[in-house]
Amino acid sequence: MARWALGDSGEALRLVQRARFVDPLSPLLILHEASYLLHTGQAEEAGERCLSVINTHPDLSAAYFTLAEVRRAQERFDEAIAARREAHSRRGDSDDELDTALSGAVGKEGYLRIERTAVRRLELRTLERRARTMYASPIDFARAFAQLDDADRAFEYLGQALAERSPGLVFLNVDRAWDSIRADPRFGAAVRQVGLPS
Repeated sequence: MARWALGDSGEALRLVQRARFVDPLSPLLILHEASYLLHTGQAEEAGERCLSVINTHPDLSAAYFTLAEVRRAQERFDEAIAARREAHSRRGDSDDELDTALSGAVGKEGYLRIERTAVRRLELRTLERRARTMYASPIDFARAFAQLDDADRAFEYLGQALAERSPGLVFLNVDRAWDSIRADPRFGAAVRQVGLPS
C-alpha cells in the first residue's frame, strides 16, 4: 500500500503478486492484486481476478465492490451498477433511498447517483452516529464530503485531519474519493503539507 500511495502502482502490483505466491488462495490478496492491476492499466485482468473471487467466495461483498470499480473505470456502467447492487445486497445494506437509486440506475449518471447516495445514506450516517459516542476520524468525514461535492466541508475536515496527522492522509494522491476537489489549490497545499509528491 505504501508503494501505491507514493504513485508506484507497478511496484505495488509486484509486491502483492509476491504475497500471492506465498498465499495464493487469500481472497483479499487477490482483490488487492485486482486493484493494482486496474491502476496499471490492466482492467480486463483485474476484472478476471474479481470474478475468480466471486466464484470461490460468492458472499464476499468486497469482491463485488472491487468489480464495480473495475467496470466503472472501463465505462461499463450497467455492469458496474449490477455489481454494486450485488455488493450492497451481500453486505446487507438497507435504506429506502439507496434501494431506489439501485433499482432505477442506468448508465454513468445512475452509477454516480448510487455512489453519492451510498456515501450520504450509509457512510456519513455511520460516521455521525459514531461521532456522538466515540471517536470518528476527520479524514473519513472529509472523504465523504468530497465525494458529495461539498468542498468547503471537505476542506474543513481535511484541516482537522492534517492537525491530527491522520494516517489516511498518505492516500491523498491515489484515493479517487478526492477527485472532485483535486483541482482546488487547497488540495494541492494539503498534499504538500503531508509531504507527498505533487
